[in-house]
Amino acid sequence: MLAKTAATLDLLSGGRLDLGVGTGWQAKEYEAAGLDFARRGPLLDGALAVCRALWDGAPASVDRPGIAFDDVYCRPRPSTGRSIPIWVSGTLSKPVVHRLATWGDGWIPIMGTTNDDLSDGIAVLRNAFDEAGRDTDSLQVRGRLTVERAADGSVDLLATVSNAAAQVELGVTDMVVALQALDADPDVAVAALPDLAAAFQAEFG
Repeated sequence: MLAKTAATLDLLSGGRLDLGVGTGWQAKEYEAAGLDFARRGPLLDGALAVCRALWDGAPASVDRPGIAFDDVYCRPRPSTGRSIPIWVSGTLSKPVVHRLATWGDGWIPIMGTTNDDLSDGIAVLRNAFDEAGRDTDSLQVRGRLTVERAADGSVDLLATVSNAAAQVELGVTDMVVALQALDADPDVAVAALPDLAAAFQAEFG
């Protein structure tokens, strides 16, 4: 279901889908689905293996502990010539590092991650990518933008963009900003995004 849904969205959006995944923290979610919360890591790995197999070829086959099939077709497939980027969230435990190096394209650090944490984590992941035979420069990392205000309360674009400089230097490739940090009114916040994007473009190209 996940593979088919994601591929459909990717096709309809013209190849603009990124898929963010994580094991989650709430045991009740797993109980409601009849799944073992203690096995959430292997369950996610199995799901990602299935998605990649169904996206990359047809017919697809998977043979893993707990899930196996052969000669399966899934339509639609992602946009022609594209593999949907998978972003893996979480603290970089050994299973998460392995998951990223095996299936992932990008890392979503947990909230509260410091620049030192980013630096250490990026080094760990680049080493894992290298050991897996993957291009270390292909690793993507999400940063979090802190919005600065001018004296009149408006968004200080230059100061806000400068907050990203240290993270970009460390290897962050994508930045996220909470809309409510721009303005409590969603319409006002959305209207402010083009100016912020333009300031980023001017600073980082």
